[in-house]
Amino acid sequence: LQHRANDRQAVQISSSAQLGDRLHDAAERGDVAVVQQALAAGADVCYRRGNKFAYNVAYDQQVRCQNHGLQQYY
Repeated sequence: LQHRANDRQAVQISSSAQLGDRLHDAAERGDVAVVQQALAAGADVCYRRGNKFAYNVAYDQQVRCQNHGLQQYY
């Protein structure tokens, strides 16, 4: 029984990381629809990849676009 609980926990941790990575990737691309899907699927808004939250990644991407005159693409 303990072994099954550990397996479920490992799957849950893996799923959390996958959702968090999906959220970060979408934020970096500026893909609002995928961000919304990841959040609806339970992605943790406090998930950090490296030392950044998805919000930081999206903000950094927006600033890079503005600095290069690409606001219309973000």
